[in-house]
Amino acid sequence: MIRLASLARVKAWNRVVHDFDDAMLDMAILAASAAVIDYLGGSEVTLGEFDSDGDQVFDMAGNPLGVPELEQAATAMLVGKLYDGMDAKELDYGRLPYEVTAMLYIRRREMGLA
Repeated sequence: MIRLASLARVKAWNRVVHDFDDAMLDMAILAASAAVIDYLGGSEVTLGEFDSDGDQVFDMAGNPLGVPELEQAATAMLVGKLYDGMDAKELDYGRLPYEVTAMLYIRRREMGLA
């Protein structure tokens, strides 16, 4: 699966200063990345760099190469929402929280999807 943000970036964005929840945050990164990619058009979206084996490439700090800052920030924000426990009013099938969609709307408009 594609990771649109590193664990370090997600923890910094959400001010998580301990390692107790790293496994849960890592799973949330995968889920949030999939949700962001789906919102941006699903399988037609190409984010990140991959090596000849098809594995995603990361820099020395663990950040995914080729993923724009906007998508990394939106992913980190969504992970924070998942981590904190979203209000039930924010949840709806096929929808992301307002703050995340507001951020990603910029990219959807650039892609001709909005």
